[in-house]
Amino acid sequence: MQPVALLHLADEAGRVISPEGAWQATYVPGALRTHPFACDLRPDRGAPMLHLDPESRCLSQIPGHLSSGQKRLFDVNGAPTASFRAVQAFFDSFQTSLRATRRATQALSQAGLLKPARLPDLPRTGYFSVNRDALSRLPGDVLADLVRSEALDLAMAQILSLQKITHMKQIAVNAAKANAVPPPAAQQERAAPLARDPFMDAMARAYETDRDEIFFKT
Repeated sequence: MQPVALLHLADEAGRVISPEGAWQATYVPGALRTHPFACDLRPDRGAPMLHLDPESRCLSQIPGHLSSGQKRLFDVNGAPTASFRAVQAFFDSFQTSLRATRRATQALSQAGLLKPARLPDLPRTGYFSVNRDALSRLPGDVLADLVRSEALDLAMAQILSLQKITHMKQIAVNAAKANAVPPPAAQQERAAPLARDPFMDAMARAYETDRDEIFFKT
């Protein structure tokens, strides 16, 4: 079991990737920032192996041809440059963080803190969330173990990430508005909305984000 990031909700219009391929979320995960590189980080694969996408437009295979902002990965003798070694160093750190995250997830599971998620906005079943009631009843020694293993940090980060669900819903609303056919002017006047209360809007947003589900998947 490991944490997963949702790229869309049950409503397909809420995708964080636009039809044109643009990333619409506020944070870009490290796994995406590393493009055109990737690394096989499965625990049964031994030392990580670095891969790259030869078809990516971020890369050029023409010797001596460098566009603005591009850097060599290998020198004229075929030796790795400082830029390539920086990529390797990033994936070394990425692998260390990934292993720590997997250990933290296992600690949450062993402590009985994961439950099936009950949020209707999820695109499919099989997700788990942190049970905040169970978390509040943990004995002090178990809680201390979760702090030392950084599993508690993971639980709290995932709980806070639920606020992004509202952002994903807003993406769906914006997409629906962009695709809607505007009504005739006469109908627009009759359908003019009433002025909204900013305080009630804030209360509604707080209600939407006050959920106890966070998501892990096997």
